[in-house]
Amino acid sequence: MKRIWTLATFEWKRMFKKPQSYLIMFGMPLLFTFVFGALFSGEGGESELPLVGIVDQDQSNVSTAFVHRLEESELMETAEMSLEEAVEYLSDQSITGYIAVDASFEEVLKNGELPDVTMAHLPAFQGASTLTQWIDSQMRGIAVKAEAASHYQSLTGKDWGESFAVMDQPIPLAQETIKMVNVSTSETVVVLDNMTARATGFAVMFVMIAMLSSTGVLLEARQSGVWYRLISTPARKVEIIFGYLLAFFLIGWVQFGVLMVASSLIFGVYWGSILGNAALVSALLLCTIGLGLFIAGFVQTTEQQAIYGNLIIFSTCMVAGVYWPVEIMPEFMQRIADFVPQTWALEGFAELSARAGTFTDILLPIAILLGFTVLFLSVGMKRMRFE
Repeated sequence: MKRIWTLATFEWKRMFKKPQSYLIMFGMPLLFTFVFGALFSGEGGESELPLVGIVDQDQSNVSTAFVHRLEESELMETAEMSLEEAVEYLSDQSITGYIAVDASFEEVLKNGELPDVTMAHLPAFQGASTLTQWIDSQMRGIAVKAEAASHYQSLTGKDWGESFAVMDQPIPLAQETIKMVNVSTSETVVVLDNMTARATGFAVMFVMIAMLSSTGVLLEARQSGVWYRLISTPARKVEIIFGYLLAFFLIGWVQFGVLMVASSLIFGVYWGSILGNAALVSALLLCTIGLGLFIAGFVQTTEQQAIYGNLIIFSTCMVAGVYWPVEIMPEFMQRIADFVPQTWALEGFAELSARAGTFTDILLPIAILLGFTVLFLSVGMKRMRFE
């Protein structure tokens, strides 16, 4: 163990002696985060609420109550219009999207079912997922009141519409015991969608670039004869290999840790659960180290590894949504994104930061990253010649 730690410490010092390492590992990720996150978030970092058209094709008391809830939302600005106007305005990009209430809205609710509510939006609308979830919660709230209205009608014999109006009335409270705070404001959504997404994306990308450079040390050691001098020492081959792997892992953690702290202090990025991030970052680093060894197993020189490795990293980062949201890409590209490790790393970070997830919520991304790790390490270690 002492020999493993000695070799890891040596490689650690060797990496951080190079001034350019600090630029690539820390300066560039923060710069890219600022450019793609802060500058593209709107003028002065402030963003306007999306304008969403409201189409009420039912015009019933229940649909009117639902539309009233939509108009009170703090996630969007609304404007009532016809379906034809909504389609035309969306095609002209005059509105961000529209929500269409089906003509049978009230009748479907009377039957105890959820009616159809259509939401169409521009591909670049990054708040679509949050808004869809909010609309779904409002729908279920209306459905509960509709079911209560049916029971009230059966007990009193009153008209269903009148029964629903009774159920839809706010319940008066003698004393406020619970204070409701809306945390899904426009500002919060924009920060999570833009700044956090870019911060996590570029942290992942530049950690992969740094790890690629680190794993190239093995090729360099073999070419320069350092490897052969190492295996001639009392240290066993497995100790030497684990010493290098430990060095790569620690270097990656220092880089990611500094980027997490810096992005939190400078850009206000919220990373979420500490335990979840620790597990996810560790899985990502192991996967990246495996990828570096995988590439090293198919090339002869460090220059070749740098060329092919950077080509692979940049292209897969684009596919995974590091530079832009995956939702704006064609459907087939979104399917391809599922087969690159960065996608699952970003999905894990999104779960932790945007949806306040915990360790158990990111078990799937971690498992997939570890699966990539096993694949890359198996092939890379088999093809790398350590004799």
